[in-house]
Amino acid sequence: MTYRIVVGTDFSDASSHALLHALHVLGAAPSGELHLTHVVIDADATRAGNLERDEALMESAFQRLKATLVDENFRSAHAHDETFDRQVVYHVRLAKSVAAALEQVAFDVDAHLVVVGTHGRTGLEKWMLGSVADELLKNNRVPLLVARPTHYEGMTKSQHMEPGKPGVNIHAQRHDFVYSSERVSFGGRSSRVSGLL
Repeated sequence: MTYRIVVGTDFSDASSHALLHALHVLGAAPSGELHLTHVVIDADATRAGNLERDEALMESAFQRLKATLVDENFRSAHAHDETFDRQVVYHVRLAKSVAAALEQVAFDVDAHLVVVGTHGRTGLEKWMLGSVADELLKNNRVPLLVARPTHYEGMTKSQHMEPGKPGVNIHAQRHDFVYSSERVSFGGRSSRVSGLL
């Protein structure tokens, strides 16, 4: 089975982070396709005055999409990972909504996952500009991975690997928690021959 991932990009650092996460996920699949997607926003693409501008924006976006994976900065960020060797499909869509366009691409290609970055907007800025990730979550049409840089500042490690059971003081010097680790394998077929016909 070919595992297909749609990655939405606006060419920002947040989008690059989303793309790196998508490559990690896709790297674990035996066969996969990356659908790198940019959406050109136009609330009224049918107006004659907008058509020429939109065509220029779409062509520019297409060239930037194709340059994304060969960009030196991006390649150096991905350099510590395994070699990437997957089919990449480039999509540029003209739409009123980025989220709706990403959902449509996912539907069109039978995607298994959509990956987007987040700019970390909060408060008034988020209310005014909205959030593609929020809209995708609200619509709940596609499996979604929202990628953002790790931000652990101000946190401290737990004293125990696992928190205590509900109602138990996790700071007490007791081992009243459950922790277990094991390797689990599933899927695939056994190569063992059990008999002959």
